Amino acid sequence: MLMETLDNYLGELGLYEEALDASMEAVSNYLKKPKIDTLDRVYYRIAWNAYEMVSGQNAKNEIQVRWKAAFQMSEVVAGFTYDKYMMNFLEDRRDKYLF
Repeated sequence: MLMETLDNYLGELGLYEEALDASMEAVSNYLKKPKIDTLDRVYYRIAWNAYEMVSGQNAKNEIQVRWKAAFQMSEVVAGFTYDKYMMNFLEDRRDKYLF
């Protein structure tokens, strides 16, 4: 929950790169624990921050690969953990991130 708050705060300030770095570090920390049910939300935050970081810019290729991979990982983890809420949430946003 603290990670989501930090991520949201950084995103609202427009500090998307810093939010990406914090989320990537969170993934590393979450993988050290036997519980993975929070990873779907972390991967989604990575996708969202990467997408927002380059919205309106022409050079999206490198970052686009990053947000698409993160979004797809979020889908995989949500499916693996049977997180219906997150699965529906991601389905509603699939076209935006995986166009």
